[in-house]
Amino acid sequence: MIHELQRRGMYIPIPDWYFLNGQCSTGMGYREASANLTPQQQLLLGRQYIYDGTWHKIPPMGWMTLQLVGFYTNDPRVGLEPLCENLDRYEQQLIQFLGSGCHLTIRGNRLYDTPETKQLVSKWINWFKEYRDILTSDIIHVSRPTGRDLDCMMHVNPFIKHKGMVIVFNPTDRDITKEMRLPLYYTGLKGKVTIITSDGSKKNYPLDQNGNLLLPVSVTAQGTSWFLIEE
Repeated sequence: MIHELQRRGMYIPIPDWYFLNGQCSTGMGYREASANLTPQQQLLLGRQYIYDGTWHKIPPMGWMTLQLVGFYTNDPRVGLEPLCENLDRYEQQLIQFLGSGCHLTIRGNRLYDTPETKQLVSKWINWFKEYRDILTSDIIHVSRPTGRDLDCMMHVNPFIKHKGMVIVFNPTDRDITKEMRLPLYYTGLKGKVTIITSDGSKKNYPLDQNGNLLLPVSVTAQGTSWFLIEE
């Protein structure tokens, strides 16, 4: 039956493992009680779910929920409404879930409420479309998010132009500058790589004999940075 739905252009997320029967995605770490955590807690927990849920499947095989309103409450500390008054937090949610490459569902009444909010949503949807190939590729598990230091999502694919993308998150209340050790073996690159930052600047970095990269990063408190990896 699910194959027939696919033939008609309908794709079905199912909270179980029926991929060979035609489903498109399954839930990753879904808990209703989590919907009443604060947005920052939901962000960290969401990255932990993504980390745990992509060992045996590629990101689009899992679905996550972007929570714009509370599940059991309308407490403004839980949701993001009104969206125009929470643009920074809304942007962090968009970066995280679009950047993960997972199947995204949205719980809320609207995607935007003002022209400024619409512009923000369009910006990150266009970003996802531009880098869709790498963002929906395999995730290499660098370290599980703890909320005490930088964490990252790293996609790799040796068969396309953009061999990798790293999205770095700073969940703390302080700016952090450090070197991150990234295993780039599965990008297929050897010797050196070109890193393109979110502001468009490019720089070459050497890889060690095992394909590891030491990447200096600086991320503001509660901020995010992304880096594109090319040959």
